[in-house]
Amino acid sequence: MPNWKKLITSGSDASLNSLYAPSITGSLQGTASFALTASYVETAQTASYVLNAVSASYASTASFVTASNVVGTVLSASFASTASYILPLNQDVLINGSLNVTASFTASGLNYPNTDGIDGQVLKTDGNGVLSFENVTNTTISIKNVSGVTIQKGTPCYVTESGTSGNVAGVIPADAGNASLMPAGVIAGQLLNDGDEGIGLIDGFINGVDTSAFNSGDEVFVAVGGGYTNIIPTGSALIQKLGNVEKVDNTNGSGVINGPGAVRSVPNIEPGYLWVGDSDWVATPTPTSSIQNVVSSSYALTASYVAGASSFPFTGSALITGSLGVTGSISITQNITASNVLISSSGQNQLIIQGSGSTNPLFTIQGSQGELFSVTDLLSGSLFSVNDISGLPILEVFSDSTTVWGDFTAPSMNTTFIKETSAGNNILYTNIPTSSYDGVFIDYVAKSASNSRAGNIMGNWEGSTLNFTETTTTSIGNTSGVNFHLFITGSNIAVSASTSTADWTIKGIIRTI
Repeated sequence: MPNWKKLITSGSDASLNSLYAPSITGSLQGTASFALTASYVETAQTASYVLNAVSASYASTASFVTASNVVGTVLSASFASTASYILPLNQDVLINGSLNVTASFTASGLNYPNTDGIDGQVLKTDGNGVLSFENVTNTTISIKNVSGVTIQKGTPCYVTESGTSGNVAGVIPADAGNASLMPAGVIAGQLLNDGDEGIGLIDGFINGVDTSAFNSGDEVFVAVGGGYTNIIPTGSALIQKLGNVEKVDNTNGSGVINGPGAVRSVPNIEPGYLWVGDSDWVATPTPTSSIQNVVSSSYALTASYVAGASSFPFTGSALITGSLGVTGSISITQNITASNVLISSSGQNQLIIQGSGSTNPLFTIQGSQGELFSVTDLLSGSLFSVNDISGLPILEVFSDSTTVWGDFTAPSMNTTFIKETSAGNNILYTNIPTSSYDGVFIDYVAKSASNSRAGNIMGNWEGSTLNFTETTTTSIGNTSGVNFHLFITGSNIAVSASTSTADWTIKGIIRTI
């Protein structure tokens, strides 16, 4: 027999079916409560004994766990299978059968739920020892802070290529102003001191962050300098959207994470560049100075002007519904059609219309019924004309200083002359065609020093017959040395003045009919 200590039992109907202990095997019978301080009895099988302190009394119908269910010295007087509670234990327990807990259950300080969740839910902790069944709200990975500074919860982080052994992703704060720290791959799901490992959120829901500077529904972007902002970065900064704000609060704000990844496919672009698709269909920054065919389609609906191009060549038609500002030169080789055009200049600026080549007229204004005005690129003959509805000129200017105006079938030629005479006969004007006109009217003023006279000469002709008469004003001083004549020379009428002395200045207006 082993070295038993004392065991004292009393009472009836209490049964210990079996007991496994270092020194006792077999059945013990007893009807009384186990004493807390009892000592072993070596030989008395009906005596009560205590191997470990037990303070509860057992019901007469209780059956105790046998040695096959209790290992070691875990229970000296075990618990009844029909008892309403289990006694507090301070040792390890091995249960080979089932354990049904109908009330709350706590293990190692963790409070487990006593009701089941719904399909697809997982067991989740609140960080304070309370477990519950919850929906999966985030996709997460394990990350490590390798930045050298503290990373706050909610900080967008760039995933580095080094700094860990490969079991977790090393992260540092992302910065929209630094391309080497973009894009953000995860959002810090908790505060991480330098070297700490924790949770990185790829998508889903985040709370417990500062959103006091936002409005509910705001878009959230990686900020220049790090962190997050609701202002889209400008200039050379990269643009990456993170998600949207839900709750606005300075400590318990929340939002939805769309899933950080690549920056916006077409980011900001520096001045003087355009996005042009390359051979791989990728948008590529291209300087506007390299664009030659600035308009390749048939319509440019909203363009105001094209800067940086040396010329404006294209084929087809261009419809401009707004304004067209040209700061350099514009060359038009074909027609311009417009319902309302204003061409103007101001200040010291000049409006110049320049043409070249042998085709005339150089400049033409066409009305709905025909040509209204035209200018030729010539220095002799007709320079420009204004036409009637039938296209016939009613005003035409010539290079010999004559102007023809009026009805095309009965025009009037008008011109002026000035002559500094010498003593003797002086030809004043010779180009009055006898075949085109039937009469001439000449208004003149003759002046020499303080001597002057004004007058009018009228003449008509028929074939080789010419008549003329002169009407004058009263002379100032002496003008008797000045006399006028009309004569036929070839196919023209000529006007002459004979003066007895030199230094007479004669001015005149010639009108024909």
